[in-house]
Amino acid sequence: MKFQYMHTICGKPAFKEPHQIVYASRHSPAILVKDLRTIRREQQASIQWRRKRGFSVNASDYGYVRVRVYVPTPCVNLGS
Repeated sequence: MKFQYMHTICGKPAFKEPHQIVYASRHSPAILVKDLRTIRREQQASIQWRRKRGFSVNASDYGYVRVRVYVPTPCVNLGS
């Protein structure tokens, strides 16, 4: 097992679009990110982008959850 991360906004699943983090939906599911550093960098970029355009931003609305991902081990054929 290993872990990946998913963006959240107010505790709801979210993902990164080209310029900002938006809510996930059934038409646009959340995308898992491999490291926490990427999550933090994308959140800061989203906050800056929204502030620059005059949108209200509450940085405490942004968060993440750690998701356990199953990674199967390869099967090994030990002979016939």
